[in-house]
Amino acid sequence: MSIVVYAQITIEKTDGCLTKKIIRDLAKLSRREKGCIQYDLMAKENGYIVLQEWENNQALELHKNSENFKRLIEAIALDNASFSLNFSDKL
Repeated sequence: MSIVVYAQITIEKTDGCLTKKIIRDLAKLSRREKGCIQYDLMAKENGYIVLQEWENNQALELHKNSENFKRLIEAIALDNASFSLNFSDKL
């Protein structure tokens, strides 16, 4: 059973560390990771929505430990942006 992740990133400033380039690079690299089934990135007025699907928990853990994901988390922290995640099993 695959794992679906719905993530929301809300930013307060558009000129901070969390740039569109970081977000786009993360999406591009994540799509290439082993176990990634789907990785969709959408912009919203004050941030981003990411819809992901991973083959299993092990693939998701590898993603969370990747350098590109760590770079995103660092940029979120530097900008005091908010980050929420919702996980579910795909039926």
